[in-house]
Amino acid sequence: MNVNGRAGGSVKARRAGGIAPAYSVVHCVLLLLLVLPCSSMAQSGGGDAKLKGRVFSTTVRKRNAGPVTVIVQFDYSGSKLVEGVIDLALMPPNAQPGALPLYSYIGPEVALTTGTQSFRVMLPSMPQTADGQVMARLTLRTKEGPLDLGVSQISAPDLWTRTFVMAVVEPMAGANPDKGLMQTAQSLRFERFDPDKGNPNVRRVGTAASYMPVEETPQHPLAWCSYDLVVLPGPALALMRERQLDALRRWVEGGGSLCVGIDSGLKDYHRKFLNGLAAGAGPVVVDKPDGGLAPAPGVRDYAMLRPGVGRAVVLLNPPGPEKDGELREWREIAAFAWRVRKEHLAGALDTGLLPLRPPPQPSVANRPSWEERPTIGGLGPVTPDSLQPFITSMLPQTTRLVPFKLVICLLAAFLLIVGPVDYYLLGWMKKRRFTWVTLPLACVGFTVLMVLLANYYMGRNDYHSALTIIDVGADNRPVRRSRIEIAFSGSTTRVRQPVESALFTAVSKPEMLACQGRVPAAYEVHQFLRQWEPQANRTMTFDVPTLAHRVNWAAFVPQEYESATRTDLGLVRARAELSNKLGGEATVICGGEVMGHSYESLLLTVGSYYYDVGLGGRRELHPITGPGRPVRVAGGIVGQTIAPGLSAYEIYARQQAHGPLPYSQPPRAWSNGLFDFASRLSPSNSPVFEDLLLADPSDSDEWIVCVVFKVSDGYVVYRKVYRTQ
Repeated sequence: MNVNGRAGGSVKARRAGGIAPAYSVVHCVLLLLLVLPCSSMAQSGGGDAKLKGRVFSTTVRKRNAGPVTVIVQFDYSGSKLVEGVIDLALMPPNAQPGALPLYSYIGPEVALTTGTQSFRVMLPSMPQTADGQVMARLTLRTKEGPLDLGVSQISAPDLWTRTFVMAVVEPMAGANPDKGLMQTAQSLRFERFDPDKGNPNVRRVGTAASYMPVEETPQHPLAWCSYDLVVLPGPALALMRERQLDALRRWVEGGGSLCVGIDSGLKDYHRKFLNGLAAGAGPVVVDKPDGGLAPAPGVRDYAMLRPGVGRAVVLLNPPGPEKDGELREWREIAAFAWRVRKEHLAGALDTGLLPLRPPPQPSVANRPSWEERPTIGGLGPVTPDSLQPFITSMLPQTTRLVPFKLVICLLAAFLLIVGPVDYYLLGWMKKRRFTWVTLPLACVGFTVLMVLLANYYMGRNDYHSALTIIDVGADNRPVRRSRIEIAFSGSTTRVRQPVESALFTAVSKPEMLACQGRVPAAYEVHQFLRQWEPQANRTMTFDVPTLAHRVNWAAFVPQEYESATRTDLGLVRARAELSNKLGGEATVICGGEVMGHSYESLLLTVGSYYYDVGLGGRRELHPITGPGRPVRVAGGIVGQTIAPGLSAYEIYARQQAHGPLPYSQPPRAWSNGLFDFASRLSPSNSPVFEDLLLADPSDSDEWIVCVVFKVSDGYVVYRKVYRTQ
């Protein structure tokens, strides 16, 4: 009994105070072991799931001063759904820990399932780097917290090389590129015109090809702005949907360049697309009786078209393959697609080369007087000299500075108070120990007073002014709008600007920019503005709203269209007549020449060059050594967005046409870099405004008319290109 009683008592005691606590500790340990994996599963989506991510470029090299398309790829081995937001921060290659990114991008929300998923992301224009590389830190922001997925190295525009990007559309994803398609892409590269293309030590210009399947082609026209040229073969065209073709057509009309073929199986909307590229010049293809499309009567093997302000080549019967650029047909197609200036066209067709090799330059001491500016040593983007005068002219004219006399008086009063007044007054009161209180109070008081005076004189209101440039097609329909806006903030602040169907580029201080949303369809730009520091931004869109001004473009062209000349526009027609036909007061610019002085601060640079006008009653541009009176040639932001400036070589050639000259011919110098050889580029919303150039100054059959209106917040410029052939 005692044994049983002791046993029973001990068992009861263990149940009451021994065993139960032991089980509680074990339960807690087991619970913790279960909770920890669950928490890790909540973040990764599965028990032993792993989420990896990387960012890579679609091409080996990136387009200069243009938007960038990258691929964000996730490899996920979990079983649960992971939802989050893509966060990209672009850093320089040698960035120190904690350094600010070049800019950041927060994309739309994504949902990840098991397997590999890729997302195309469009980023704003990247700054040029010496080694052509930037670092992209990828983070997935989930509800449970951010997941750092590491850093990837992606390509960026090279500082020393002009890089073009060519999009080549493939019929099928994952298939090896067709040999004929690769030969077409090879024949259309810009470096085919480089005399040093076979020299591995010379890296002057290059074209990177980006192959994409039909299903991945953009459905938004601005998404094509990552490319300079698009190659669309016939089999791929047959698989393109109507919405994809509409986006491509709007990009071409806005200034893009396209080379497209035809194939069997094309539908009615394919025919409308091809004939729409002709811009009213007549059909390119017609329906065959047995189905399909055939070249229209009078159309040769390929048609070179000018839809809107862009270029398009329709390959009806493509030329055969070439080995070393020997086919004249491919030379002509490539020169047209890359907009080779007319003065170089004959040489490009005959020899297949452009004079891209820079000539030897004389020393500065022996430089002749006709050389109007130093030679640019490369073909890369160059910031316009007229940008700073333009920003200055767009700043508020009513800004007042604190008078200098008032500043001197306040400074003298401050020194008087912290010096003699403080010493003698506190000494008289026998409380000089309070100097430790009065001195800081005086400093704080005068600081507050200076801030209040600065705000009173300079104001705290924000100021915005803009230059809006609207390009008009041959049918008088607007095809592109570019807006350069100057923001002058009265206080240091962070602003948010919603952007829809447009590209946004920070012209100055791009490192203070962040984008959130889906570029370019709908996103929000976060920008940091410093007080009283002008910030220049640029936006570009193909969705041009209803025009505020109605320009009667027929007023510029006589009824006999083929006989129109620059003289007919600028001299014969009086300004009053043009103003009446335009329906309001406007400044008219013909071929880059300014008419009217009210917009001189906007249209002309501070350091414009002087030329002479005269010779036989005809208006020509000549060096200052020739006869005639000096005039100022437009070189400002509007003048520079018309056409590249005339070089000394071109001016000499124009003057020599009227007779022998008393001085020798200047060599062909690189005064405009790439634009000494190409007249324009495809749209890119470039921060250096390269894609705003519109006319070929060496082509006497092509000229441009600009109409400038003064509006409440700046200026509106309407531009249209005319051709006599």
